[in-house]
Amino acid sequence: MCIICIDIEKERLTPLEALRNYVEMEPHMEENHAAELAMIIEEYLLASNSCIWCECTPCDCDYGYED
Repeated sequence: MCIICIDIEKERLTPLEALRNYVEMEPHMEENHAAELAMIIEEYLLASNSCIWCECTPCDCDYGYED
């Protein structure tokens, strides 16, 4: 288990911090673990209603889409 996984599990990282850490560390991870962690972070982002565009929780920018 990597430090990102541990910190997500212990809620020491926000979903956006976890995503930033993942992007930085992904080239150094085993392919299987990187894919698994990406799914965990995606679930974490969806559950928290965090936005990767405006970085608000809950999102108030409509995820970067305009009407």
